[in-house]
Amino acid sequence: MVTLTHPSGWRFAPLTPDLDVTSLAVALDGRFVAFATDSNLSGRHELVSVPLAGGPMRTLTHNDLDDRDPRFSADGRTIVFTTTFPIERTRCTLTAARSLPPSE
Repeated sequence: MVTLTHPSGWRFAPLTPDLDVTSLAVALDGRFVAFATDSNLSGRHELVSVPLAGGPMRTLTHNDLDDRDPRFSADGRTIVFTTTFPIERTRCTLTAARSLPPSE
């Protein structure tokens, strides 16, 4: 679960439902948080963003690959992340960097 802590005290406001969250990143401008989650327990993660001021979660990736490690660009307009996918007929995988906007 991702929670927002009010800076003047120990009040927490949930930003997400009870999800297994990994690879948390916060935009430098403080507008969005992005993370990887395996919400369907498939062993493959998708990327999600949530406005820190509150609002709906937006799933950024929808695929059968393993997307992780989001990082915001300095201007907050792009998220760079890694995608790992299997190489057919081998036990090897390939990890590549990709990018997309945090919201539309």
